[in-house]
Amino acid sequence: MKSVRKYVLLLGALASSLLCACTSGAGAAKPLPVSFSRMTAEEKSVLECDPKKPELNISVDLRYAADPAKPVACEAINREILKTALVPIGEKTTVRIGPDFVRSVQDYIAEEVKSYQDAWTEIYNDWGHSFGSENRIALRGNTRGIVGSTIIYSLELDRDTGGAHPIHFKYFFNFDGENGKRLTLADLFKPGYEKELTELLTRRAMTLENVSLKSKLSCEPAPTENFIVESDGILFYFNPYDIAPYSRGPISLKLRYGELSRILKGTVPSAVTGN
Repeated sequence: MKSVRKYVLLLGALASSLLCACTSGAGAAKPLPVSFSRMTAEEKSVLECDPKKPELNISVDLRYAADPAKPVACEAINREILKTALVPIGEKTTVRIGPDFVRSVQDYIAEEVKSYQDAWTEIYNDWGHSFGSENRIALRGNTRGIVGSTIIYSLELDRDTGGAHPIHFKYFFNFDGENGKRLTLADLFKPGYEKELTELLTRRAMTLENVSLKSKLSCEPAPTENFIVESDGILFYFNPYDIAPYSRGPISLKLRYGELSRILKGTVPSAVTGN
């Protein structure tokens, strides 16, 4: 398909632009094909029933597509960002994603506050204390660069909700600036790529951990849509829990284009492979 060919041919140029392209404003190499706005919010909710007055603190700093000339692309981009950013924390929290990005985030914040108050008030009423639980949620998202009409976006989620440990997750998106479609593995690789890509990722993990047997690995690599294109290959990013225990931390596995040549669609430009 024409769109698939376009994505593949953009691989090399996309990667080379990531290090030099500014996210926005003065000094940007070229304007984004879709205009973005910024939403920031700070919310604090105090558990008044507990004499210790524990707090929930929510911090938001997200860029979102806001281009009147491209409403379809904006809605597609924003929906993908929100689907990942507005992850429910408690069982009583639901994700509401509407066409209004700011309103969707505001609704999410309100629901998180309500969930926090309801859950910890119930615990306080049952036990006479809420364990002094201090909760924190932070959402950070920004554009990283562009090539052609492809927009690179990164999202970071920090959450400390009274569990065993806080978490930090990172996600990458590649958006077509014309229609807002998110670039996926299926756009880059031939049908049936999963088995070979899994094997390549496994071998890379074995090299990274310096083990000769798959059974010795601390992780179980598998294809992920959380990837970013670089000048000489594709970096696959795995958050804690994706393929390994939390204690292992995030895992980055990079595969060179030469390794991927058998399963990539189209022809990778020589500028990418270095040939």
